[in-house]
Amino acid sequence: MASLRAKIATKIVKKYMNFNPEENPNLLDKMKYRNLMIGFRVPKGYELRKFEIDGIPTEILKKIDSSNKKAIYLLHGGGYIMGLNNIYRNTAYKYSMAAGGADVILIEYRLAPEHTFPAALEDALKGWEWMIENGYKEEDIIVIGDSAGGNLTLSLTLKLKELKKKLPKALVLISPWTDMTASGKSYFENYNKDAMFGSRYEIKEDMVDKMLNSPIYSYCGDHDRKDPLLSPIFGDYKDFPPTFITVGSHEMLLDDSKVVAEKIEKAGGDVFLHIDEGMFHVYPMADKLMPESKRAMQKILEFIKKHSQ
Repeated sequence: MASLRAKIATKIVKKYMNFNPEENPNLLDKMKYRNLMIGFRVPKGYELRKFEIDGIPTEILKKIDSSNKKAIYLLHGGGYIMGLNNIYRNTAYKYSMAAGGADVILIEYRLAPEHTFPAALEDALKGWEWMIENGYKEEDIIVIGDSAGGNLTLSLTLKLKELKKKLPKALVLISPWTDMTASGKSYFENYNKDAMFGSRYEIKEDMVDKMLNSPIYSYCGDHDRKDPLLSPIFGDYKDFPPTFITVGSHEMLLDDSKVVAEKIEKAGGDVFLHIDEGMFHVYPMADKLMPESKRAMQKILEFIKKHSQ
């Protein structure tokens, strides 16, 4: 059962952060121009460097005077519509600390609807190549992504596999969006439970179709949605890196996580799936606001620490 704080947070999310087209006809404007009023101050002992990689705005949160060449590659979420914001800069510090002072690299990949698949994947690959060229070794890099960033984390890893390149040391996926076809049962079963993407209206077949054709799926463009690099749920997970996945039981995207976890496990990989009862999309990002988010974030940090040894 969800905690009292979680129930209150769910109501707030449902009221102010619901992106279902039935609830919000001006969905694109609401997502693209949402101003997240969360501040960021560079932590003591760290510096935030900004530059570009082949035109891609890039940031590195780095411990001052550190010679550590371990890295976290942090790929932000936001439906491929929302850009990088201070939520990720704040969590970057926590990830760095858990990894023993690792550098955290964040990129501002191109966004939809102006830039459709594979634009973000191309940018993520350029960021990866830049890290390797600048002395970071694949076995010292953990890739972390939430929601669309989770999609991009899996797509990047599958692309590296396709190119027969070395893969990251480990992956962390927070409510990953892995299925652009919305084929999972959870899309229907959790339609009235999901605070962020669900609706109060009775679920009907055409409502899912309406969502699939809404701006939130604009990154797909006209591309085949069953392409594993767009919908990683259809990917081959043989020889995949150790992967941590966390998701809420009330998410429409619940099966997006469960099926990927099952595929990694069946392929002989190391995967840990953490599901919190009654929780909404990307709830660990709330960190200390709820016991559930605090617990999930702690598990993420423990996983990072374990794979940064």
